Amino acid sequence: MLRTDGSDSTTTLNTDSAETDSGIQDETTVTVELTVTEEVTYEFNAEVAVPSHTVNDPGALRDYLDDNEDLWLDELDPTGKNACLCINERSLDSASVVLAA
Repeated sequence: MLRTDGSDSTTTLNTDSAETDSGIQDETTVTVELTVTEEVTYEFNAEVAVPSHTVNDPGALRDYLDDNEDLWLDELDPTGKNACLCINERSLDSASVVLAA
């Protein structure tokens, strides 16, 4: 795979774009590689066995489940199918044009 960011090749794109008679620049369809980071919140139900003393202590319950995520992690569907999924923040970290070799 060749990229214009120089990671695999020194190949670059000609970025000069001729304007049309209407003054609008031509567009080119390209394949791009994107790296995106998202912060997501999931709200879902999971049936788990916990120590009795944590049932009435939200802080202790949270700490226990944080230390034992294997008890509930399989219930978390990353597509949000069984949960309420909220994207809190999204950032585009990088983008580069992918050239055919």
